Amino acid sequence: MDGGRTTSSNGISRNAPCVSVVVPVYNAASRLDETISMLRKQSLVDCELIFVDDGSVDGSDEIVLGYSEEDSRIRYLPQNHSGAGSARNRGMDAARGEYLIFLDADDIYSSQILGKLAAALEIDGSDIALCEMDSIDMRTGATKPRVRFPEMYPGGAYEPSDFGSDFFKVCTNNPVNKMFRRDFLKRLGLKYQSLQNTNDLFFVCAACSSASRLSLVKESLYTYRLSQGRSIQDAYLKSPFCTFIALYTLHSWLVEQGRYQGFISSSFKSLAMGNANASLRKCAPDKGLFREVCLQFTRAMNERWGFPGDGAGLSAAQRYAFRCMMGSSAEALRQALLPLAGERFYSSKTKVEAAARMFVQLASSKIRRELCVSDDCANAVVDVESVTKDLAIEDWSDALDAAFEAAFALRANMSGAGCPKTNPS
Repeated sequence: MDGGRTTSSNGISRNAPCVSVVVPVYNAASRLDETISMLRKQSLVDCELIFVDDGSVDGSDEIVLGYSEEDSRIRYLPQNHSGAGSARNRGMDAARGEYLIFLDADDIYSSQILGKLAAALEIDGSDIALCEMDSIDMRTGATKPRVRFPEMYPGGAYEPSDFGSDFFKVCTNNPVNKMFRRDFLKRLGLKYQSLQNTNDLFFVCAACSSASRLSLVKESLYTYRLSQGRSIQDAYLKSPFCTFIALYTLHSWLVEQGRYQGFISSSFKSLAMGNANASLRKCAPDKGLFREVCLQFTRAMNERWGFPGDGAGLSAAQRYAFRCMMGSSAEALRQALLPLAGERFYSSKTKVEAAARMFVQLASSKIRRELCVSDDCANAVVDVESVTKDLAIEDWSDALDAAFEAAFALRANMSGAGCPKTNPS
């Protein structure tokens, strides 16, 4: 594992380290002691620990500097507050190791994460090694899988084409479960984007799509701490177009590099759909914002990213964007859908009618699930055929409004009369 490096009696190389660990730090004082302790206890000791302080004001600097006096592997790099993407770039530029990994300052790492990923790179000669990861809900303490590789891909080395259309499902845009060969990244010249969120998507996905070989370590070695959902959504709403910008940049880069074809093209479309889904859910409470984000995604999907259309006159992208709203409450669904009436991507009466028919069908399905009523009861509320028959462009939203009003009246009647509920078939 030393690759010719001279090693001191305590196992730490005197020359370039095996692994450079880059950790962006922003007001992480409450977790830093635990974070530094986990890194100092790694089974692989031949590493440098680069903490990039992104303008913290909570004493994070004093904590890191204090540990650096005890452990020569710890390096402290301060900068003005510029975001996690900028901090990772600063650490990457300063790194000296053969391999490079980017970890977050407030998560949980296995003591084997550096050793096992570095060993995979060494043995397989891969450009990137990936491990599985979990998440923990800090409110409940519940832990669940966050990244799991499909069973069809046991651990070992793979070429990107081996994953086919599953490529970006395996190579997710999480940077923290990946170790990179540093000279591979230098050749590519990739940088993290300076975005308020989703600043890692372009860098990670572009790097993975450029690798000649990738190693999978089928073991969870990293646990992501889930913060309060409200704070995450608030942060997203401040910069709602970052995900779109990241995907747009990735697509443009893949086209420029001649890689947007075959399995990369099909896998990118799945990646774009998944991120559109997440983005629209986060901004659903804001009708105007939902409309703008939806328009950005659907326009790019239709005009640049090559999503196919269907016989109903709607693109797959449009159908998906609307269908993803089904995770919201019935009222949130109604509020999110109505502002989309008459938008420019409905270029004909056929498209508007198809959209209206689909909306009412989705509404019926949502009402049935939310109220747990029988099929007959739900159909009495929303008769899709009668609502959409001879539908005119200007009145479909009124029909949808009427369907929801009837559904809410049914809910009130059920609550007052104790109407029995049955699970839908």
